[in-house]
Amino acid sequence: MLSNYRLARHRHKQILAVAMAGRMMIDGLFSSVESEDLQHVLAEMESQQPDRPNRPAIPYAAVSFDLDGMDDERVRYEFRFTKSEIYQILPHLRLDEIQWSQRCRPDSLTAFCIVLRRLAYPIRP
Repeated sequence: MLSNYRLARHRHKQILAVAMAGRMMIDGLFSSVESEDLQHVLAEMESQQPDRPNRPAIPYAAVSFDLDGMDDERVRYEFRFTKSEIYQILPHLRLDEIQWSQRCRPDSLTAFCIVLRRLAYPIRP
């Protein structure tokens, strides 16, 4: 299965090949034999299209993050800090002043916990 990027590149190449072929036919730059070869190449490109170019969206359930709802052992295991340490560090980072991209604006606690979780993941004590 092709990724969205590869699918877009594949379609772009097809469009360019068809456009170039049409232009060459208009300009009369190749004979009928070459035209048949071109038709063969275009038919081959058509057969290489992915099976499902438009996949349906994957459903997901929106969840909210609640650090206070987690028990202390789990917080220490997931983030490598206790709740009190996280709340102590958080004001010094000034995450509320960051300009977020992609229309994403998480609260500073959620953003900090995401970073801590990603940093703690590969290595466990």
